[in-house]
Amino acid sequence: MAKEKLTADEVKNKLLLGTGRDGRTVFHNAANLGKLILLQKIMEWAKENLTLEEIKNKLLLAIDYMGWNILHVAAKQGNVAVLHILREWATERLTAEEINKIYFLPESTVDGPSGTWQHYVGDMISYSGLKRNKQQRK
Repeated sequence: MAKEKLTADEVKNKLLLGTGRDGRTVFHNAANLGKLILLQKIMEWAKENLTLEEIKNKLLLAIDYMGWNILHVAAKQGNVAVLHILREWATERLTAEEINKIYFLPESTVDGPSGTWQHYVGDMISYSGLKRNKQQRK
């Protein structure tokens, strides 16, 4: 069996930015599973193969079929270590306006432990320090 290397375009479009039927990227799935090492490796590959705009818009700000971004997926799982690294990456790469965009879950009617998912995600992200850092950046 011959081993062929993927082209840079294939790595970018099929592996890093490709989505499944649920609209989730590999980044969403790693956050959903709470796989911190996998998230770190994906970000390493992203830095090597994607532009800053692609990292921002197609990984950090990308939404799935439910309208959830990477932080919402991670918060749902309650993995503070994953939220912490995502918060760190978000504050390094996103403006305050973009952080607001990922901080709030638009038009969700799904109820979570403390009411709506907006409250639950807000609680989890605040716990991981994103809200505090967002206020410091203003």
